[in-house]
Parts: sequence; C-alpha cells; structure tokens
Amino acid sequence: MVSGLTWALALFIKPGLAVYDWAFLLIWGACWGFHLCHTLSLIKTEQPDFESQGYFFSFVVLALMNLLVAEVLIWCWLRPLPVEVVFQSLLNFLSEDYLFVLLLVKSVWSGIFQP
Repeated sequence: MVSGLTWALALFIKPGLAVYDWAFLLIWGACWGFHLCHTLSLIKTEQPDFESQGYFFSFVVLALMNLLVAEVLIWCWLRPLPVEVVFQSLLNFLSEDYLFVLLLVKSVWSGIFQP
C-alpha cells in the first residue's frame, strides 16, 4: 500500500515517471510477496482472533481483504474506467446483492421462528 501511494504521489509530482512503471511493478511485487509470506508465517502461530472466530472464517476474511486490496491497486494502475463510473456500478451491484441477502435472511428467519 505504501509503495502504491508513493508511486501515485511521484506520478502526481512528476508525470514523466510513468515510463518507469516496470520499476513500480517490481517493487510492488516484492512488497506483495513479503506480505504474503509474512501472513502465511503468522497463520501457524496461535492467533486469538483465529481461535475465537474460527479458522475458516478468518481465512476467508484474509483472502477477501487481500483480493480487494489487489483489485484496487490493479485498478489504480490500469485506470480502465473513470472513478465515477466505477463507484456507480459498485453501488448498483452492492445494493442489488444486499437486497437479495436481506430478503433471503428475512425468509429464513420467518421460516425458523414462525409456527
């Protein structure tokens, strides 16, 4: 994250550095590799949050958060769409999914607790 923000700041100050994006990708890959190895090495230790919340849930949250950060960084690097279009699409997607999940929870809840 720090390497991405540093690169974005460097490009903001001096846009001509964009020809050296290969160097940014090299540094970003090294940082990401270190983060992955460090995370995997910490999983073997006794983690209170893993034990209290369960290993499966914790692994899913870890994987999803890492994928989310990777997607955001890749999007920032490629910039395929304007920010407004992405946020509007994300809002539409989330509102449809949350509505579906809420209706599903409501139907399951009413099916369980109504006589």
